Amino acid sequence: MQIDFNLDRDQTIARIQQVGPIAAAVVLLLVGGLLAFFSGPLPSAIADRVITVIPSPVTTVPIVLALLLGLVMSVYLRSGHTDHPGGLVDRDSPPEKPRTAPVRVGASFESTLTEATNTVRLKDVSYQETEPYEQLRETAIERLRLTQTLDREEVVTMLEEGQWTETAVAQAFFAETQAYPPGFQLRRWGEPGAAYQEAIRQTTVAIGQIGTERATEAESDASMTWRQRLASAVGVEATTADEQVTENV
Repeated sequence: MQIDFNLDRDQTIARIQQVGPIAAAVVLLLVGGLLAFFSGPLPSAIADRVITVIPSPVTTVPIVLALLLGLVMSVYLRSGHTDHPGGLVDRDSPPEKPRTAPVRVGASFESTLTEATNTVRLKDVSYQETEPYEQLRETAIERLRLTQTLDREEVVTMLEEGQWTETAVAQAFFAETQAYPPGFQLRRWGEPGAAYQEAIRQTTVAIGQIGTERATEAESDASMTWRQRLASAVGVEATTADEQVTENV
């Protein structure tokens, strides 16, 4: 049977560190009591000095107790009591990972949009030179490619010619030759920053609507009868086609 002397030594040191402050406090309390109440047993020279410094036991007791309490607390805190087993600090536990603030969705784009708006308002740069323009353009290209099964060149042509949406401001936002509506032009001249954000907003809404028209048309086609589909294909009104079929029957 082997005895771990290192472990016993560490435990002994830990116990001494825990009990030491208490023992020191008891000793100091006894000495203070002797000084405060029993000056007779002490040498006359020491007693005379104590009596001259501390006039009476009535005023001595609170002062001595306060000093003893402060000294005990100081020794107790410096003894490293919180590092021992059962304390508040565990040396063996890994350090706590720093906490990071949660990332808000869209915060990066909002920051980029704010910076671009200030650039447009203060430096009078074109929309095509801003980062939100590039981000929205790439988003529109990818969405059109997925919903309409077109290659990139065809989609770019649609954007440049303004054929991808019915929103006039969104058309002009990506088009190279198409001008903005007159009302938007006036706002762009008077409030360049607000006009830029409005163009971003309308373009974003238009991009979000890509593919929804086709889905709505597909649902409408699914609810049509074969006579209505035939009438729609040949350009005849559905009601007229139904009436003609009824008359023939």
